Amino acid sequence: MDGLYLVSMAQRVLDQPFLRVEDIKVGEVVKGTIDRVLDSGRLIVNLAECITGMVDELHLSDIKLKHPEKKFREGVEVRARTILFPTAPG
Repeated sequence: MDGLYLVSMAQRVLDQPFLRVEDIKVGEVVKGTIDRVLDSGRLIVNLAECITGMVDELHLSDIKLKHPEKKFREGVEVRARTILFPTAPG
């Protein structure tokens, strides 16, 4: 389906800070909401309706946290700096 575009005038879509992953620049400070705290200590953060990021345990704090689940809770808003995006295959 080449050349197919979806258009929306819904206010919740227009109010999103990002509509595509390409809209986020490396090094930019973004706001998101914690979706999950994984057992490995990583965070899954929602940046927009369809854009989710991961924060590795190395980047949670200046010091190593023994129990990151005590500091970071689901539903809490956080600020983060983007450092890397995976590249598309091909």
